[in-house]
Amino acid sequence: MRCQRFVSLLPLFLAVLILLTACGPSGKRPNKNPSANTGKIPHQTASTTEAGVPEETAYDPNLYVVIRSAEDLMAFNRAVNRDEYDFSHMTVVFLSDVDMADYTWTPLDGRRLIGTTFDGQGHTLKNLRLADHEYPSHAQPDIHDKGCGLVDVAEGDLLFRDLTLERARVKAYDLAVGSFVGSIKHGFVRFENCHTDDFTVEGWMDWYNRDVEQGGHAIALRIGGFIGYVGEDGRASFSDCSAENLSLSGFHNLAGFVGYDGSGFLGASAFSNCCVTGAEITFSYLLSEAFTAEQELKFVSVFFNSSDHADNIDACLAAGNHFENVRYYDWANDYAVYTPNNFRSPARGT
Repeated sequence: MRCQRFVSLLPLFLAVLILLTACGPSGKRPNKNPSANTGKIPHQTASTTEAGVPEETAYDPNLYVVIRSAEDLMAFNRAVNRDEYDFSHMTVVFLSDVDMADYTWTPLDGRRLIGTTFDGQGHTLKNLRLADHEYPSHAQPDIHDKGCGLVDVAEGDLLFRDLTLERARVKAYDLAVGSFVGSIKHGFVRFENCHTDDFTVEGWMDWYNRDVEQGGHAIALRIGGFIGYVGEDGRASFSDCSAENLSLSGFHNLAGFVGYDGSGFLGASAFSNCCVTGAEITFSYLLSEAFTAEQELKFVSVFFNSSDHADNIDACLAAGNHFENVRYYDWANDYAVYTPNNFRSPARGT
């Protein structure tokens, strides 16, 4: 009798076991899933569609901008750049992947995004084709007001989390280019579980052809996978982020995450569990007489370039970050190939 009762309960036991197993870990790469503490938008209601996606009415329009499509994102772009509304201290939330292949992107004006959060919810923004980054010779802004990326110039705190940019493209004829933010003028810009994949910057490198009136262009410099330039009053940090399959070209100050830190505060501790994988970086600064042979291997790096152009690669590795398959090409010397080891401090002997 006892044996028969056990047999009758066996199907129930197996069903419970299967349910518990299904609720376990997903097995996906942790750095590609939404952060554990950002799986839901704060103050989000429980209202959902039949597909389980939160309804647009579930978000207070005074707190959230909901992005479901390329058309939504372009409408947001127009509202920001035409000064129709100030989106400061709001959250821009992505509820699906967005493909921007049919549009040309004008970077968002950071002056109306003070304290704004971009919450990707694990989604991908694809094919962001940025407008050519060049200022007319008669309208050159201050160096701190230049920038090209998803956002042009950060004028205050920004938070990007759980968002991937894939296949962003730009031709650059000026400084401060990054896939997410061109330049940080003021504020602290934080990245949590964000990724840029297949980012290409075709930067103008011809030092001897910089006269716009003669058909030349301003040279491109301060180019990074995430941020081009961190200004004196800017700050940045990166947690669980990756820069993969980069193709960056410009004069100098090029790197996987930040092209150039002018604040003096960015260090290895600003990067936590971050990686640069598969980067090809082409520079041309040896065309200029201002750069001597003793300086030649100091102005590009893996993670970021500091204001003193000191070697920071080992410090970033010691902080728990890593890189692989990174190559540099000297445009001024028939594309001579270098590796990160060529850019270590001479004292390291490598």
